[in-house]
Amino acid sequence: MIIKRKIAVAIALNSVIVIVTTAVILSFFLGNKDAFIRSGPQSFRFFTTDSNVLSMIGSMIMIPFEVRALRGKAEKLPRFAIVIKYVCTASVTLTFFTVMLFLGPTFGYPLFLNDTGIFTHLISPMLAFYTFTLLETNCEISFKNVLWALVPTLIYGTVYLTQVLVVGEKNGGWEDFYFFNTGGYWYMSSTVMFIASILINLLLKSLHNNTYKKYKLPEKSSPTVFEW
Repeated sequence: MIIKRKIAVAIALNSVIVIVTTAVILSFFLGNKDAFIRSGPQSFRFFTTDSNVLSMIGSMIMIPFEVRALRGKAEKLPRFAIVIKYVCTASVTLTFFTVMLFLGPTFGYPLFLNDTGIFTHLISPMLAFYTFTLLETNCEISFKNVLWALVPTLIYGTVYLTQVLVVGEKNGGWEDFYFFNTGGYWYMSSTVMFIASILINLLLKSLHNNTYKKYKLPEKSSPTVFEW
């Protein structure tokens, strides 16, 4: 069941995510530098950038369907779009918790929350979290979807470890800028991040589904489309 007030807020917040993320990425290609990023292409080495771009894509997919629903041309948001938004939100939420619970306490929050970092590490992740768990909730998220949401983290983790451990900085690979191989304990860091990803995905699933059940109303029977 569509609640138009919630959909209108979702459209506004998703639009903010798209505009802010686009502006941040463009700034890296126009000479903006922060504590880590020195150029536009280099910015995509960081999970922060990649997860925020994913979040932006999720918002861009949702907006047309939400506009259609707000105009009364659809009774619900398509499930496939909500699942994609879930996968994208899970990634950017992992960025948020990594900064808040590990990098921030270890190296100082100002390093990660100044300049564009305030958007990519805090504001945009919180907006994605809010829209997905409280506004875009006309279907349930299944455990199978939890596994889908692990895919971006697993792909990035594989690339990161390959660049840091296999290729190595001396051979053109990446430096260990996330310090996950400090002391040679990359396997412990990888395990912790994998477990953290699962817990975050389950948290998002639980909050989203709780909101769905709270506002669920009897619906007309209709064929299932895009069942993920």
